[in-house]
Amino acid sequence: MHARVGDEVVKATPGSWVLKPRRIPHTMWNAGPEPARIIELYTPGGFELFFKDFESGCAKGRSGSTS
Repeated sequence: MHARVGDEVVKATPGSWVLKPRRIPHTMWNAGPEPARIIELYTPGGFELFFKDFESGCAKGRSGSTS
């Protein structure tokens, strides 16, 4: 697997951990021919916090506020 986190591209070999900080753009892809698996952990627990932050950011963008 490869991952881009912000401007950095990393190769994640088996057993690797890739930290994707909140609010930093990121993507992942399988760069090879073999199937790959990933495990994603969200902390603090609760995927609903992702949507709360996402909606808050969208609301700020709509209002024109940058703070």
